Amino acid sequence: MGTIQSALLSLLLVATATGPAEARQSRIPPPVIVGVANCLEDSMADALTSGVYTLELDGGWGIVMPVKGHPNDPGVQFAPPAADGEAMYAVQAVGSEAAIGEIDQFSDFVVRGDDGIIWEAHSVQVFWMRAKIAARDCFVEVTNGREIFPH
Repeated sequence: MGTIQSALLSLLLVATATGPAEARQSRIPPPVIVGVANCLEDSMADALTSGVYTLELDGGWGIVMPVKGHPNDPGVQFAPPAADGEAMYAVQAVGSEAAIGEIDQFSDFVVRGDDGIIWEAHSVQVFWMRAKIAARDCFVEVTNGREIFPH
């Protein structure tokens, strides 16, 4: 979705809201979040138990990948989880690099889109390196951005 379409969607949400609180709190995921979820469905298809989904979090969005367990994969440096689980990234847009919170360089990532929006993503629940790389790469692809390393 282009910038003009995104702006029109935002205006529509504000215009149809019944008050200021509703205008600020849309339950519709931003196009970037939807795009990343769709990208993950494709790139992680062989490792998922079901479809990638999003959920609204306080101040952002969760992107959840229900991943298959692989109990017989010991000895792999970045082994998949032993049991089925949910690899999730809690994502929020931040206004500047100064506003970025604590980042674990191993499991979290930050991407600056070509529109200047900075997306901060934190691993929650099951961590799997493949899921992290796929999520980061999908954010880079969808935002036409690049990973940045703050602090």
